[in-house]
Amino acid sequence: MTTLWRLLSLLALCLGTIATSLASTTVSANAQAEASGTISVLETPAATAEVVNVGMYVNTVYQLEVASSTYYLDAYLWFKWKGDIDPTATMEITNLVEEWGAIVTPLNEEPMLLPDGHQYKLLKVEGRFMQPFVLADYPLDRQKLSVYLEDSTHGADQLVYVMDTEGSGYGHMLAIPGWQISNWSSHQLQHDYGSFFGAEKAGSASVYSTLRFDLEIARPVNFFIWKLMLPLVILLMASWMVLVLDPKLVEVRTALPATGLLTAVFLQQSYSDGLPEVGYLVLIDKIYAVAYAMIVLTLLRAIWTSRTELSGDLAVAAARVMDRKLLVGQVLLFTAAVALIVLAR
Repeated sequence: MTTLWRLLSLLALCLGTIATSLASTTVSANAQAEASGTISVLETPAATAEVVNVGMYVNTVYQLEVASSTYYLDAYLWFKWKGDIDPTATMEITNLVEEWGAIVTPLNEEPMLLPDGHQYKLLKVEGRFMQPFVLADYPLDRQKLSVYLEDSTHGADQLVYVMDTEGSGYGHMLAIPGWQISNWSSHQLQHDYGSFFGAEKAGSASVYSTLRFDLEIARPVNFFIWKLMLPLVILLMASWMVLVLDPKLVEVRTALPATGLLTAVFLQQSYSDGLPEVGYLVLIDKIYAVAYAMIVLTLLRAIWTSRTELSGDLAVAAARVMDRKLLVGQVLLFTAAVALIVLAR
């Protein structure tokens, strides 16, 4: 019983270390989000600024690559404004990748006058966009495919973007393989570069109005359960079979968890290949860390039993009882640890 208590204490210590890592990873991710530059929420537009209503309707999203944090997007973009500034002439999409390959096509060459007095222009945009993905919750992560619009010439005191929510959104036929589309949102921001780019006396601005359109997506829970958790659970069950075998079968009892440990490494490598190099543990990494602790604990139990003299039926029966207790304890601890990691994300 003392040996079992020591083994369970060791496992509890490992789980405590993992929980501490989980908390530190969350704090680190939050700190990175807070220090993400000089983009902030635009509370009140300047009274002198021309207000431009911008709408966006996404048609297709394809070639979404998590490893490179890029995706291709095809959408309609329209502008409605009153004033002398034509916002379509100086509009810039700041998170476009390979701008030379992007296609921005005006669907009406000259602005059209609407009955309410606004001028209107419709564009079709297609290109490759960059959006750094935060993968701390992988594979239960939720991401945002963002498009950043900014005027390249006029500062926030001259021109301000406002989202035209009527008609904006995405098509009901839009589908992204491997993802579920949950919603869309927009944010009215201001980008303070902290520089006049060498033309302060010439009236150059350092703060510009920015509009962010977000398409909110999430991975299906079935991907987590059937593609990642099921193979790991089967592997753990195979390793735990050691604890129901005859304690005298030393070679089999040590070979199974040792093989399971190597298999777990290959399973982890198989999903890691599709992720970018990040400096923190993702959610599934933490679950695998718990699984490693379970397999090592089972291997230690098998080795300990092999070094113990099992002479007589009473000694064998006592070893079997301890094996059963360790099996039940591992199942309960693994279940509790996975639930804690998932709920604490």
